[in-house]
Amino acid sequence: MLIKQNLISFVLIGLKLIITKPKALIHLFKNLNKSNPNITDNGEYAELLSIGVSDTKQGQGLGKKLMIKLESELISKGCENLSLTTDYFNNESAVEFYKISGFTIFYDFIAYPNRKMYRMIKKLNLI
Repeated sequence: MLIKQNLISFVLIGLKLIITKPKALIHLFKNLNKSNPNITDNGEYAELLSIGVSDTKQGQGLGKKLMIKLESELISKGCENLSLTTDYFNNESAVEFYKISGFTIFYDFIAYPNRKMYRMIKKLNLI
């Protein structure tokens, strides 16, 4: 849905990637399908594509503040669910952060080229 709503921007970025980093574009398209064939995923959620806090700033509540701000924006737009994907292996601290933030594991899947991932989801509290 996000790609459909921002198709022109997505195409322009894709054209830039074709010229500057063609392998990155191939990687991007192969990872558009983030699903598990054994799970029904209707895609009715906003998707957080990336969030990060510098190692030197972790533990100061910045990640929590970023999530609260994002969720507030999504709720104001009527969004009911927020989803994200994160690595399955060697990622305990991030998975724990997401769980503390109210996310649950929806399913796991294999991303290109052979990277096991979690899709996590959170029901937003609409006012």
